[in-house]
This record gives sequence, C-alpha cells and structure tokens, in this order.
Amino acid sequence: PFDDVHHTLRFSQYKMHDPDHMEILCEAHHQLAHHGLIDNEECSSENWWVLLEVDTSAQKYEVDKLVEHYRRACAE
Repeated sequence: PFDDVHHTLRFSQYKMHDPDHMEILCEAHHQLAHHGLIDNEECSSENWWVLLEVDTSAQKYEVDKLVEHYRRACAE
C-alpha cells in the first residue's frame, strides 16, 4: 500500500509541506529514498532512478542520516 508521504525537499530542512515536493510512496520506496538510493528525486517519482550505491555527496544524505539516528533513538 502507498501510505507514506515523502518530502522530496526534506521537511527537517525546509519546514514546509509543499504538494509539488511530496510523493505518496510504499514503505519500501520511502526507505530507499531516505537511505540515499534514489536519484532524480527532485522530479516526480515516475522519473526516479534507483541507485546501486548511496550518493554520499548529496546534501540530503547528511540530513537523512540525522533523521534516521533520531528515529532509532525514539524507537528504543
């Protein structure tokens, strides 16, 4: 099921819910996005590409690492 809302412009950075920068994803694709494995994320999801390796040079990569750390800490 597609039930995760993904902010292609990270909410933690921009603090906005802009529908032009939000996609409804299944949990698996949402995880791929937040693990840095989606390229072309600024486009609509039908134009995304799955990467074989994480793009550690992308600005969103650092943000996603911090968010993942926060989520894990909250889950404990």
